[in-house]
Amino acid sequence: MSRFTHKSSLAFILAIAVTVSAAGQLSSKEIDHLVEDAMEKFTVAGVAVGIVKDGKIIHARGYGVKSVDTNDPVDAHTAFAIASNSKAFTTTALTMLVEEGKLSWADRVIDHIPEFKMYNDYVTQNFNIQDLVTHRSGLGLGAEMLGCHHRDTDSGGERLIGWPGQTPSAEAGQGRLKS
Repeated sequence: MSRFTHKSSLAFILAIAVTVSAAGQLSSKEIDHLVEDAMEKFTVAGVAVGIVKDGKIIHARGYGVKSVDTNDPVDAHTAFAIASNSKAFTTTALTMLVEEGKLSWADRVIDHIPEFKMYNDYVTQNFNIQDLVTHRSGLGLGAEMLGCHHRDTDSGGERLIGWPGQTPSAEAGQGRLKS
């Protein structure tokens, strides 16, 4: 198993542990045991675990070290790069809002975030929530996640338009939005 797979599996196991804890009321000692077991099985140097239930933090602790080179300990506030896992969290949160009737996948982004701007007015006006999570922006793959924006002197405001000099890719533009 690759190092990436090990870490992905650990994240999955920890997510399950958090879910089980919230539903089954595991004690902090039981959570500690689950985390330490998973760290050993997947040879992970350190993790930070936080569990929130009903708006209150019920468990927050760091385990292990940030780096095997420095042996700096992990604490409850240590931030780790989670890469593309944030997409799953974001999409899950949006799905919950859709299920609660607070928004629709077809809602325009500007109806919820009026300051949202894309590389042209047509896309800005028609970009919807589903477009956000299905890479149909017309920008190259990953551009949205990299914060690729700069000041658009024509409009006087910030506009998500890619790296300076970049135009929307023809391949990415073959999605739903065409101006």
